[in-house]
Amino acid sequence: MDQTEQPLPGSFALYRFDPWKSRFDTADVDLGFNQTLTQSRLVATGPDAFVWLAADAEGPVTRGVRLGTRSAFVSDVELVSLRDAEDLTRPAHLTPDHPPDDDVSYDSKLGALQLSKLAATSLKCVWVSDAEYGDFSAQIAFSSSTPPALRLGTRTIAGSGSANSNSPCQLPAPASSAGSSGSLTLQRKGKHIAIRVSVTSADMKSVEAKSSSCELDAIESAARVPFGVCQSELDRVTVTRLSITRGG
Repeated sequence: MDQTEQPLPGSFALYRFDPWKSRFDTADVDLGFNQTLTQSRLVATGPDAFVWLAADAEGPVTRGVRLGTRSAFVSDVELVSLRDAEDLTRPAHLTPDHPPDDDVSYDSKLGALQLSKLAATSLKCVWVSDAEYGDFSAQIAFSSSTPPALRLGTRTIAGSGSANSNSPCQLPAPASSAGSSGSLTLQRKGKHIAIRVSVTSADMKSVEAKSSSCELDAIESAARVPFGVCQSELDRVTVTRLSITRGG
């Protein structure tokens, strides 16, 4: 590496993509790459894992490395407050699907996701990275007057009448006032989806809760899908907690 931490000409370096800064950063890992790497092909075998061909004194060898332990079946509990071990300014296992900007950001001091009010047709979301879910329960806390929209695979679950909702499921809509907060629970069991939204008024004197449910079709109910939280058409959203538990 040179003084700017960039690889020297003729050398090889390992980079890690930071989705919250929309850039590749060099990783402090020496894999023993050399000029023979140009004759080899790196093949991914899973998230944060790959293999390649090399040579030693006895001839060709296959080498590999695994830099993480996530997979489609990974179990997560706290997702918003958990910081990345190498960079405390970003959440450990949440990834935006657009470059972070004024619409999507992470407040590392509060440990919260900030999602602006949707003002365009392109919905921006933050996903649980490298994970897919069958039966599961998601608990979301928000310190805003409206909850986030949700993504379940390709399905958007938003409030009734939302232009971005393409799902038979709809978020229930308790009456809320500015400055209130609340919680949202989504439970998937087979083809059945149950959603509950609870809202606490700004003066903390009243709590209102409403529920909704729906049935997925046969193809959707058999699929394991990724999960994310998204912008709302109603107002700006602040997500302070996201916990996911596998199983019905």
